[in-house]
Amino acid sequence: MPKPLAEKQAIKHAQEMYAIVLEKHYRDKKKYIRKETTCNLKMYFASLSAFLSQMRLTR
Repeated sequence: MPKPLAEKQAIKHAQEMYAIVLEKHYRDKKKYIRKETTCNLKMYFASLSAFLSQMRLTR
């Protein structure tokens, strides 16, 4: 699989994950979102963006 395609799929996956997260967030809006959850999400998306930029560099 060529890297541009892999990168597109990774970005698409990230967008899908983000959509799921947002949907869950709005569904649970009345409850408190725990700080650790948002921290984990920030870490997840930070590592994901780092991974994508690394793929761009190695291409």
